[in-house]
Amino acid sequence: MPRRSGFDPVLQAYVDHLNWLFNSTISDSRLVLLELERESEFRQIVRFQDEARLPLELAPRGYLHFRQLVRRAGDHVEVSEARYVFSESADPDDESAWVIRYEYDRAPEPGKPQAHLHVNAERRGESIKHVHFPTGRISTEQLIAHLILEHGIESAHPDTVKFLAESHKGFLHRRTDPEVEAFP
Repeated sequence: MPRRSGFDPVLQAYVDHLNWLFNSTISDSRLVLLELERESEFRQIVRFQDEARLPLELAPRGYLHFRQLVRRAGDHVEVSEARYVFSESADPDDESAWVIRYEYDRAPEPGKPQAHLHVNAERRGESIKHVHFPTGRISTEQLIAHLILEHGIESAHPDTVKFLAESHKGFLHRRTDPEVEAFP
């Protein structure tokens, strides 16, 4: 069973920042920092409540299955992996309910793009949900803006786009990942 991570002020400040973004805009759910099941320097950021990993609840409908794998790298946080799934179901295994899935892997396996998008759609009657559409790395702010502008998710913030745009500048300043081409 996962357990909460020991206190690290740098990692906790990052989790607090994510909670501030979500709680100021699209969700009252709370993210926490958890130890991984195996011994590792990495921690995961998820919603964990009542001994279970849960998605963030969105209004008027939908869920965001949010997970980041992070570690402390000196005085900053390094995101090793990120997975964000917008779904119409709280069940992460409900393959019919998710709409989009974004994945980022700092060190992807050969032939897989570092950042990519999946869409739960069909082409000529066949599913394309496992196709990797290469993208650049996106910020949490960009994800939240996408959910609001494209999927009708409600925001509690009175000036959401300006708020997210200002916070996104911080992401651009803090990011430590190498600029990897979105290829193939």
